[in-house]
Amino acid sequence: FHVELWKALAKAGNCRDQQLIDQLLEGLPIVGDVLPSSRWPELMAKDDALPVAALLDRAWEIRPKILHNARKAAITEHSRSIWEATLEDCDEGSSVGPFWSVDEVSEQLGTDCWVPTQRFEVKQKNKVRGCDSATVNWVNQVTRVTEKLQLPSTDANVACIRMLRSKRPDTQLAAWVLDERKAYRQIAVRPDHRKFSVITFKHHETGRLVFFIMVGHSFGLVSAVYNYNRRSALLDEILRNVFGLVSFNFYDDKFGFEPSSTARSALDCVIFVHKACGCDFALKKVQL
Repeated sequence: FHVELWKALAKAGNCRDQQLIDQLLEGLPIVGDVLPSSRWPELMAKDDALPVAALLDRAWEIRPKILHNARKAAITEHSRSIWEATLEDCDEGSSVGPFWSVDEVSEQLGTDCWVPTQRFEVKQKNKVRGCDSATVNWVNQVTRVTEKLQLPSTDANVACIRMLRSKRPDTQLAAWVLDERKAYRQIAVRPDHRKFSVITFKHHETGRLVFFIMVGHSFGLVSAVYNYNRRSALLDEILRNVFGLVSFNFYDDKFGFEPSSTARSALDCVIFVHKACGCDFALKKVQL
């Protein structure tokens, strides 16, 4: 994550939400009020949320329930995949572990006032994703959304294509697509909030509960949706305002439209900016 490059590009593009860059260095909160972006409209009627103190006061009660549920979970054909993917997170720095007891986790966190999240498997078309149920353990209930997330619509895409066709009626149009890799994992959790980002599941061989402490955001956190999309939107704004691309972002999918004559150079620019700024992406999913 090239901090000074991010700052220079955001300044050159007169981008909104430039405060995000320093916030990313400190890590973003995952409970309490979601930090504002100064990009999306403020929610007039904000979501009701329990105070964070309510979760901390009942951590002693909530934790045994989560551990009981995790122990009851079945070991399946995909359990090994969840274990291997979580170890990969550790290798890449977005998670710490494994730990094999509650005491080990407490020692690592420096407190015994923490709540785990059960990780479960979700089978998708060509992979198994580990999802973290942050509702049962109250983490999402003590998170308050403060803004209305806005993403490009199909209507906006169609309008953009029509505009390009009207300006270049004799030119074939093309599209590029880039998909960030493990997008939520790339956004750090504020260190004092890691007590809310402990995940647990049953080990596929021993049947014992194993624990990991997430350093990056988990898939399943309400806050992760907003915290990640702030970075995605800022980078998209840089692509448009600094490099003159016709680009959009929809969560971790980046895409844009170009005359066929400039589509390749546009995609090369997108790839370069992501690499230079330290935003990991799946090369095999890059499309033109």
